[in-house]
Amino acid sequence: MDIPGVGQKQIRHVVFDYNGTIAKDGILIPGMPFFSMTGLNAI
Repeated sequence: MDIPGVGQKQIRHVVFDYNGTIAKDGILIPGMPFFSMTGLNAI
């Protein structure tokens, strides 16, 4: 991934805080946006 002002970086691990941020008890909170992870491996 090319980050402006930083250069090329390789991402090895990504951590998402799903529960407590956009979900409660594992269920998406109504009205919260949903972002698909489809195609993320192509970055």
